Amino acid sequence: MARIEDIKGYTVAVEATWYLQRMLEVHSEPLLSALGGLPYGLSCEIEADLDNWKAHGVTPMFVFDGLYIIGQEDMALRIAKEASRRSDKAWESYQNAKTEQQLKDAVKGFGELGTHSETSDQHLLFCAD
Repeated sequence: MARIEDIKGYTVAVEATWYLQRMLEVHSEPLLSALGGLPYGLSCEIEADLDNWKAHGVTPMFVFDGLYIIGQEDMALRIAKEASRRSDKAWESYQNAKTEQQLKDAVKGFGELGTHSETSDQHLLFCAD
């Protein structure tokens, strides 16, 4: 990946979903899925990131996912069922924890809800202004 100093004067197209997921993974709070909401420092971290880009003369352009045209309801239902299954599993592990390590593992399970491990640079597109 390019260093930010190397792309001064560029507009960078960023997949918004990937960017936000990356921010959530980097600034994760283990019990966030159980408690709901967003991490407390997320907006400050995003603002600091945007300020850093601006200070280096880089303009981010966030591109958001479109809607599913075919099978939108089926896809949404599938995603919701999987999220519910993973949440149920995390709660079950938490409730059945007998040792301190099992409790820590259960809390870690909450932190892993909704995460993925994609690290490709293909989510960024560099364009000269």
